[in-house]
Amino acid sequence: MRAELIIRLTPPPQQPQWFAIDDQQQTATGAGKLQEIPADKCDFDIKVLVPTEKVLLTQAQVPSRQHQQILQALPYQLEEKIIGDIDAQHFAIGKREDNGQIHAAVCHIEDMQQWLETLRQNSLEPSLLCPDVLALPWQTGHWSACACQGRVLVRTGQESGFSCEIENLPFYLEQISTGERPQQILWHVCKDSQAADGLSLTIAIKAVVHEQSLIELMASELRQHAPLNLLQGLFSRHRHLERIWQAARPSFLLLLLLIVTLFVSAISRVYQLDKQKTLLSQQIEAIYRQTFPQDKRIVDPRIQAQRHLKALREGNHRNSNTQLLDLLRRTSPVLASTSGLRLKRLTYHNEVLSLRLDIPTLAAIDGLKKKLLAQGAVDVRIIAATAEQGRVTATLELRPQNNRSGTSI
Repeated sequence: MRAELIIRLTPPPQQPQWFAIDDQQQTATGAGKLQEIPADKCDFDIKVLVPTEKVLLTQAQVPSRQHQQILQALPYQLEEKIIGDIDAQHFAIGKREDNGQIHAAVCHIEDMQQWLETLRQNSLEPSLLCPDVLALPWQTGHWSACACQGRVLVRTGQESGFSCEIENLPFYLEQISTGERPQQILWHVCKDSQAADGLSLTIAIKAVVHEQSLIELMASELRQHAPLNLLQGLFSRHRHLERIWQAARPSFLLLLLLIVTLFVSAISRVYQLDKQKTLLSQQIEAIYRQTFPQDKRIVDPRIQAQRHLKALREGNHRNSNTQLLDLLRRTSPVLASTSGLRLKRLTYHNEVLSLRLDIPTLAAIDGLKKKLLAQGAVDVRIIAATAEQGRVTATLELRPQNNRSGTSI
C-alpha cells in the first residue's frame, strides 16, 4: 500500500495536525507548522482535511447525469441555500442517491485558493481535499460525532454533516425534523477529544472510546473509504497540471527548440566529419600508392606504412655498419703507415667518419690526405688544423664519395 500523509487544517488558533504512514506501515503523528512535517512529501499520497465550518454539505435535485451539466446547474439549484455571490463559490459534486438527489459541497473560491496556496508553499500537493467531518467513522442508521477544542463534528451521512460549537449542538439538532433524526449518535472519544458529559440532547448518545488520537481515527477512515473530494472543476489536479503546463509551455518549447538545434548541429557535424574522414582516407591511400607503388593490395595504409618504415630503418642500419667498416678498411693502412701520427679521437655519425689526429707537421697532414684520396671511393676534408709546441692537431672528415656534401680541401 502506498505511503500516505493525512493533514488536518484546523481553525485558528489551533495548529494543523498530521498523521503519516509509510509503505512499511510505520506511523508518525504530530501537530505544528506544515514545514515541520518530517516526512518526505514527494513519496506520500497527501490527503488534506479542511474545517467543515467553511464548507456547506448539501443535496440538490439535478436530472442530468452529465458531470459538466450538473456543475452548470448546481449553482442555480442551491442558490437559496447560499449566502453571498454565487460566482464566488466553488461547487464539488458527490454521489447520487437512488431518489436522484446529488450530494454537493460548496465553499468560497478564496478559501480553496488559500488552502491550496498554503499547502503548495510547503511543497504539499494534495490528491484529496475534503471537510474533516467526512473523516469520522460512518455506520449506516447512526450519526457520528466527535468534539475537540469546544468544536463538535457531526456526520449525518456518507457525504453529509455539519460542525458547530459544542454548546450550540442542541439548537442545531432541534432544527432537524424528527423523520431525519437517528435513533442514537455514536460519540467518538479519542485521546485528544471531549466526551459528551453534560450535554442534554433529544437523541440518545452512545460513547465509543478509542485508544488513538482523533487524527489517527480520521486517517483510518480515509484509508478505508474515499469521501467527497473538493478538488474538482477549477481546482482539479488535471486543471492544476494544465495551468502549470500553460505557464511552463514557452520555456519547454524553447528548451525543445534548443535541443532540436543542438541535435541537428551534432548530426551535421558528424556528417561533415565523416565526409572529411572519407576524403582524408582517400588522400592517405593516394599518398601511399605513390610512396609504395609495388603494393597492389591496401588494407590498412598506416600499419602497412609502419612495416615499410621499419624495414627501411633496419636496412639503413645494416648499410651504415657496412659503410663504417669499408671506411676503416680503406683508411687504417694509411694511418698506420704515417710516421709520428697519433689518433686522439674517432667518431662515426651520419655516414661520416671523424678523426682527430696529432701529427708532426702541416705537410704531413697534406700528405695524409693525398694518401687517403688515393685509396679511392673516399672523400676527405680537413676541418681544422692547429700548430702548437712543434706539432699539429688536425680534424679530418671521411665519407664515401657517393654521399659527398661539399668540395674537398
